[in-house]
Amino acid sequence: TGVDSLGLEAWDTQSKGSAGITPKAIGKDLVTLFKNYLSEFEFKHYIMFLGGVSQTVLLDETLKEFTIENVTPKAKKSIISGLIDESYDKEYIKKDLICDANINDFLSKVLFVIGDYDINYYIRQAIKVGDSFKINDEYLTKIFNEIRDKQSSLKHIMTENVILNNFIEFEKYNKYLTSNDIKLMILSRLIHRNGIEESVPISFSILLDGRTEVERKDLVETCQDDIFRMLYDKNNADAYWELFEEVYNLTLNNIGKDINYIYELLDKDKVRKVTFLTFNSTKYFISLVKDGLCK
Repeated sequence: TGVDSLGLEAWDTQSKGSAGITPKAIGKDLVTLFKNYLSEFEFKHYIMFLGGVSQTVLLDETLKEFTIENVTPKAKKSIISGLIDESYDKEYIKKDLICDANINDFLSKVLFVIGDYDINYYIRQAIKVGDSFKINDEYLTKIFNEIRDKQSSLKHIMTENVILNNFIEFEKYNKYLTSNDIKLMILSRLIHRNGIEESVPISFSILLDGRTEVERKDLVETCQDDIFRMLYDKNNADAYWELFEEVYNLTLNNIGKDINYIYELLDKDKVRKVTFLTFNSTKYFISLVKDGLCK
């Protein structure tokens, strides 16, 4: 379920990755959305993501998004049959609520989305980056899997028998990701991959001026080593994310300012919590963000 920032509206979603799914199977897969439709909560949208549908489903096979009105009469009948069968099999749905009126009203509210894009497409769409980011699909897949694994780990937070009286009560259980969490996760991986592995950030050059070639090389390597240790310090991940968010926001709010200016604005307590950073490697870190986002 997705909830807006004020906790007033909710989007109930289900995802089934199978391609060529039959109408009967679609109906069975709708049972969780139907259960929530019957609940005391009012959802703004009910969305079913599908990997693809069989050729017997749509009146117009080119559609990527469709409603029950775009489904052939025969397929619609099978969808309803599958939903009814699955609903009767579930103990959590009251049998007297499985009626034509509820089913027809529910189906009129469902949006079906065929999500047959490559998973890397979704990472590219989640955030817009400049042409300087040359990321191959293999690396994007790693980012996608990291987000998926983070989401999966939240499922292990036990909330069995917890009853919510309104949408916003979910927040105290910390069993959610915000859109900003996902955005920062993607940005972080893109920035560090490009900045560390490919070249020295241009905005870091003000710290290299006046140094010999050997001194420049030593400084850059030391900063990169510090940042690698920070990234792979799994026991200190929360501190890293707090620092990254602060640097990211300060950079966006001070476009045109150099890294020394942004460094002075930083909450130094957040820097101290990231064990491996010095003042120079912190400025290198700022440079990665600045060059990656503010071109």
